[in-house]
Amino acid sequence: MNDRQKRELAAQLAGLAFGAFMVLGMAWGVVRVARVLVG
Repeated sequence: MNDRQKRELAAQLAGLAFGAFMVLGMAWGVVRVARVLVG
């Protein structure tokens, strides 16, 4: 693996981690809203 491939792989992993973080944040927001509506 050369440096360019390593950088591209790191960028892909960072993008995946960011996407997962965004999805978790959205799910957390939905749960909070649901709790307020139910409670």
